[in-house]
Amino acid sequence: MDPWFSEYLDWIADEIKDSPPCDDDVEIQPPVKPNLDNCGIPNANDEGRIAGGVETGPVEFPWMAMIVYNRTIVGAGALISPYYVLTVASIFDNWMEWYPEILDVFLGKHKVSAREATSRKLDVQAVYHHKQYGKPTPYNNDLALLKLKQPAGSEYRPICLPRSDAWYPPGISLTTAGWGRISEGGAGSDVLLKANLNVWSEEECEKRYPGRFTGQMMCAYKEGTDTCEGDNGAPLMRLYYGRYYLAGVSSWASIDGCATKGAPRVFSAAHPNLQWISSMTGLDVI
Repeated sequence: MDPWFSEYLDWIADEIKDSPPCDDDVEIQPPVKPNLDNCGIPNANDEGRIAGGVETGPVEFPWMAMIVYNRTIVGAGALISPYYVLTVASIFDNWMEWYPEILDVFLGKHKVSAREATSRKLDVQAVYHHKQYGKPTPYNNDLALLKLKQPAGSEYRPICLPRSDAWYPPGISLTTAGWGRISEGGAGSDVLLKANLNVWSEEECEKRYPGRFTGQMMCAYKEGTDTCEGDNGAPLMRLYYGRYYLAGVSSWASIDGCATKGAPRVFSAAHPNLQWISSMTGLDVI
């Protein structure tokens, strides 16, 4: 024992002598109150591929949204309230914002090719791009909100929004999911896949993508694992005290393709954009 530390042992003992014993039955409550009472609670995974991913359980992530145009999956998104899905603006052609009725949102979908009792198709009433999308760099503020004509049913729980001061330590493992290609140039997945990615520091991301990465973004990587074409808009999620919180949505990656060694996927971060989300949806944010 270091001599300097031993000098404090009597003081430590005196400070803790009257403390109550630890009780294993005491539940430690999370310091963050979810923005919605029912948000972020996953369904049980009774089975447990995204490049390098594994199949999810049926409706494991009840906020997971599939976005379809002309019977083709154009991307994914996350239900953040009964009426709103958050995704990325980059999956839409400019004119689509003016014709939202051409888009469909599927909730509760697992297998693309199957008719599923858990799935529901919802019409889109409006598409709202972030007004600063693409400014001052391409893909900056790459966010869009889809307003649904009908509210999602109670079986489709939204994901929780993060705090505005959310911080993701470098190396922390976050989860993403989607129906995109399993490998570069390959076919899209017929089932919803999930994978874990490790967050990089802002400095590492800026070094890997100089002049392109901004403070509105975050990047994450795991060798052999990635979101891929068709996964744009897919949520990046943090499991915290039994609930999932939205960290970001999949935006772009290296020009060398998905799952490229040493090339992290870049996500539009949710926490810097909470005021915009709140102003558009009326949701309370912290």
